[in-house]
Amino acid sequence: MKPLFIFAFIFLFSSLQAGEKYWIFFKEKNQTVSQDQIKNYFSDRALQKRVFSERGFDWYDLPVNENYVKAIEKTGVKIENTSRWLNAITLYASTDQLKEIAAFSFVDRIEPVVKLKAGKEVQKVVASAITKTGKTTGLDYGTSLSQNSQTKLVDLHNLGITGKGLYVGLLDAGTRWRNHIAFSTLKVVGEYDFVEKDSDASGDDSHGTAVLSLMAANLPGTAIGGTFGSSFLVAKTEYSPTETQIEEDNWVAGIEWMDAQGADVVNSSLGYNTFDNGLGYFYSNGDFDGKTAKATIAGDIAVKEKGIAVFVAAGNEGSSRTGTLLIPSDGFYIFSSGAVDENGMLASFSSTGPTNDGRTKPDASSRGVYNWIARPGDKTSPNGFFSYGNGTSYASPLSASAGALILSVYPELTPLELNDALRNTASKSASPDNKYGYGILDALSALYTIGPAVSNVFTITYDAPGFDLTGSLKWDEPIDQSQTSMQLFDKNSALAVPVTTQISGNEINFSFETNQTFSDTVWFEISGKTTGGKSFTWPKKPEFRRYFVAGKTETEVGNLRRSEGKVTDTTFNSEHPKTFSVDNPYPNPFNPETRFKVHSPAHAPFSVEVFNVLGQQVDAWSGQLAPGNNYLTWNPAGSSSVLTSGVYFLSVSSGSSKQVISAVYLR
Repeated sequence: MKPLFIFAFIFLFSSLQAGEKYWIFFKEKNQTVSQDQIKNYFSDRALQKRVFSERGFDWYDLPVNENYVKAIEKTGVKIENTSRWLNAITLYASTDQLKEIAAFSFVDRIEPVVKLKAGKEVQKVVASAITKTGKTTGLDYGTSLSQNSQTKLVDLHNLGITGKGLYVGLLDAGTRWRNHIAFSTLKVVGEYDFVEKDSDASGDDSHGTAVLSLMAANLPGTAIGGTFGSSFLVAKTEYSPTETQIEEDNWVAGIEWMDAQGADVVNSSLGYNTFDNGLGYFYSNGDFDGKTAKATIAGDIAVKEKGIAVFVAAGNEGSSRTGTLLIPSDGFYIFSSGAVDENGMLASFSSTGPTNDGRTKPDASSRGVYNWIARPGDKTSPNGFFSYGNGTSYASPLSASAGALILSVYPELTPLELNDALRNTASKSASPDNKYGYGILDALSALYTIGPAVSNVFTITYDAPGFDLTGSLKWDEPIDQSQTSMQLFDKNSALAVPVTTQISGNEINFSFETNQTFSDTVWFEISGKTTGGKSFTWPKKPEFRRYFVAGKTETEVGNLRRSEGKVTDTTFNSEHPKTFSVDNPYPNPFNPETRFKVHSPAHAPFSVEVFNVLGQQVDAWSGQLAPGNNYLTWNPAGSSSVLTSGVYFLSVSSGSSKQVISAVYLR
């Protein structure tokens, strides 16, 4: 889509309708804003995420310049949304007001807000002949067993992994969660309606209720959601009635709000394929390229710049031809889901790739046929009921649940590492296509490629002055007891506490008991080897040790280290990248892996070649850079040959630009 530079083409004003909504993009931000001022926009949890991920603050976190906003408000316009990430605001304005705004020197460009038409809604299927036993080892899923089993969510639940400790966001239409029987244990930590501009996102639609139930329902004997142990953020960004046009800026505002609340995972089962900019222009198929739709751009920023795993539905436009996917599933880093039935066959309605620039989509597939979903209450069932439903809308939350369960065990993973684990273990990973993507997800296999499964839930009892704790770990190879140990820490000092571990094949059941008195938080970690020689340390980073507070009979198990008072300052890069550059790797020296930041002014392919001191190439890979900061990782274990300790040179190229950095590998 070609942007409309209104200040350069004044003659177009006559074709604009008064009172329409427009994007106003600014040339720059206020570079004098301090970190303390920026922190006011974010919750404590969001600030903690920036500390632990080592991302710090950057240009995207800078607020839109308040002086610019005030100057525009004086023209009498109504401002609707503000976007930090796009450095823009949206507003309703008349033709005369637009002329006045276009004259401001700080305005970069003006574009009509695209009006979106929702994709097809698949016909709902009333509960009928499908019956299954819903009982597994630990949970009674009722009719929801099959949909949770196909992507191996049940396997993770049986290991005590429920998504606890994570914030999962839902961008959807109305979500009636307050009085529904499926959500009696639901923990909503934030809610906002971006259509009505209030804090009640219950709205006027059943779609969001159904989608939320696939992740959050907890009604034993009837339905269990995929990541029911998580906390949830609920945002209404769409007005529900069919054929209603949706403004794209609500979706952008919603996901930026999710970031400010500290979301780890976001699911959006909304997809769009008709975009009217008010001037008779409609996004064509050629604009499904990951770089055009504002929602797609914002979703990619959430993943790449803010560390949020974003899952979306591919769409219900049909699988009989190619290229029917909807935005924002065309994103470079957004994870899009197609739909399969109970037997793993592609649904006839499931949208297909590729993107217009040739990338494989969807990313993978989950169950989206005859899914057991919650419905809002009515006169006969005031507390809600359940029925079957079809759609990629119902596949995406199952994919998102798989991602959330894995992140609840390894919250230090980047979204790109999570995406790779999910794709590379799916059923068609060896031969992906543009219908199934990389195939049907396998959450258990994806988790095991990262490390052992460790339960979210631990049994903790306190008997002053001591305490007992029990938990479990399981992997895909037998554990070597002689090489495995568990260590406790108090304020990062190791404690002399005896730990009992009982190893049975692939599983460790550990427990410890002590009469020592502790007045603060206690952390623990486990390290060991399998009999096949695979090593592990859990968690992978000390900052993500599980914790509990001594002195309490029970405690909420956390996946992020608790805040020690005020969150400390982090790195801060207030400049939007204008040229290609590569930062020095960290850590350096390193083992087992090192990370480095690549700044790119635009979407562009990149390649990395690694050389030893003799000039011999020992490793190489390639990919796609997003505008802004890109975080790349080198792990020598992935090289085709065994590398020794020493200095290695990484040559990073993009287009005609190249930069070489060095890193010291210590085995």
